[in-house]
Amino acid sequence: MSLRVAILECGVPSSDILRSWYPGYGAMFEELLCSEEKPDLQLVVTKWLVDHDGATYPELDDVDVILISGSKHSAYLDVSWINRLVEFTSQALRSPAVRVVGICFGHQILGRAMGAPVEKNKLGWEVSVCEIDLNATGKLLFKRDKLSLQFSHQDIVLSCPAHVQNLGSSPKCDIQGFFWPGRLLSLQGHPEFNERIMRETLKMKQQTSSLTEDEFQDAMIRVAQKHDGHLVGQVLLKFMLGQE
Repeated sequence: MSLRVAILECGVPSSDILRSWYPGYGAMFEELLCSEEKPDLQLVVTKWLVDHDGATYPELDDVDVILISGSKHSAYLDVSWINRLVEFTSQALRSPAVRVVGICFGHQILGRAMGAPVEKNKLGWEVSVCEIDLNATGKLLFKRDKLSLQFSHQDIVLSCPAHVQNLGSSPKCDIQGFFWPGRLLSLQGHPEFNERIMRETLKMKQQTSSLTEDEFQDAMIRVAQKHDGHLVGQVLLKFMLGQE
């Protein structure tokens, strides 16, 4: 059995060190998904860098899954490449044969594509390992009451579209993910981020003054805490295969 996954890379890792480990965000997801791959499954991954005008997109007839990555950019910006990404995402959601996954920025793009508002979070950054309080839908999907993931975002989706289900909330973010059975699954957190990736990401945010020193130190205290990235990877793969 083969599974064709097209990863839309909405940017590149933000430091030379990160790029030496992972040339693109797609490599992080490929590592996560392959670690959960089943012996009888052939995972066929293609990567598409879409953070520029004139970007090439996959043909929807040629893929089973579209996965939209995170990004340093804000999903609410009215710029041509982001607007094109929102348009393509809308097309993918209208295609019953394609499942769509969105992570962080990708989750927010899904929100925009379905008419939900996205804006900068008035409560500030949610970074490092944080806990999600799962609701009934999230508990059913992940088989637990809470979920911990690495986070790196200051933008949020403000509401859940009527035809999809929210997965849970945190003190800084009410909409932590979308679920539409057979169609889409998204998360605000980063299951593809490990401690090493997050440490380097936090250092970059400190160097660029994106985080205050207090925010940075607080995030570094939590960066090595246990998280559920691999569990989420398992759930994502099951969703992609139609086994959720």
